[in-house]
Amino acid sequence: MKILYYLPVKKRYISKWDFYKPDIDALNETEELKVVNTFLEFIYNFLFYDLVFCMWWHRSVVPIFISRIFKKKVICSGAIHFKDNSGEKTWFNSSKIYRLTNLISLKLTNYNIFVSKQQFRDFKKILGIKNGYLLTLKINKSLEKKLNTKYPKKISKKKKLILTSILWQTKSSYKRKGLFETIDAVHLLKKKGIKFEFNIIGEKGDGINLLKKIIAAKELKKEINIITNINQKAKINLLQKTHLYVQPSFCEAFSYAVLEASAAGVLSLIGLKTAQREIVLDNGYGVSSIKKNFIYNEIIKYLALTKKKEIIKIKNLKNHINKNYSFKQHKKEMKNLLSIL
Repeated sequence: MKILYYLPVKKRYISKWDFYKPDIDALNETEELKVVNTFLEFIYNFLFYDLVFCMWWHRSVVPIFISRIFKKKVICSGAIHFKDNSGEKTWFNSSKIYRLTNLISLKLTNYNIFVSKQQFRDFKKILGIKNGYLLTLKINKSLEKKLNTKYPKKISKKKKLILTSILWQTKSSYKRKGLFETIDAVHLLKKKGIKFEFNIIGEKGDGINLLKKIIAAKELKKEINIITNINQKAKINLLQKTHLYVQPSFCEAFSYAVLEASAAGVLSLIGLKTAQREIVLDNGYGVSSIKKNFIYNEIIKYLALTKKKEIIKIKNLKNHINKNYSFKQHKKEMKNLLSIL
């Protein structure tokens, strides 16, 4: 089958962001695939392809509409936030144009891919979408190859606790992913005399200066590292030195960074009311209320975890990831979807 993948984002994001890679990798291995990121490229190519695969419903509304006029089969994927107690934008306080374009696309496609069970339920319950297909995100092919199958040796967490969080360094992302509350929690660690290092990794955005001010005000410059423009190999190396991945989000449609950490054999501290829980299950730590004291208490629980119990948790986590989130599994599920079109 010849597939045209319409991905309306900047080209550098297509190659750089792991969020897009699993679908592209899977389709490339099984079908004849061409990826385009502009409307002009789409118009030039779409007549020569059997299937149009789109990303982001509101950005793809015109290509989806045109494809249906020409009786092309269309699949679209994406994510929409329906509830977010951080105060960031959701479906309900978005513009009418945003909601209308999303609804048109959702109704016109043959199948809408939802990246988590929570998204699948929310789209059906809130928007009444019946042409949904659950195809969770998975570890991409290149990352899966680079991940070490053995548990990496780490320094003792009692000697120095290594914490990590990966996110786009924007004010919005900081709020949504509970970073400010996490910084308050690690500030409590310092007050209690617990030695730690907190790595905040991600592409530079509009939040960097604010983050630096907060870190300086709390006198955490020695403990918190802001790392931008990191390559995949360096990111994996850092994850494998990490004791606990910390991202207690208010809202997540999936959480690829938690999946990356889990695949690297790192336990996570997450927001229990988000789709992060589907990735971690009971093999980690979490908070229902995103507040510094609750986050702090979960970190302390992790510190009290014996080495033997930690090894068991990590083993269970990796077994869950290998079974449900491997690239092999993603390729299989993508084939199943294409077979019913």
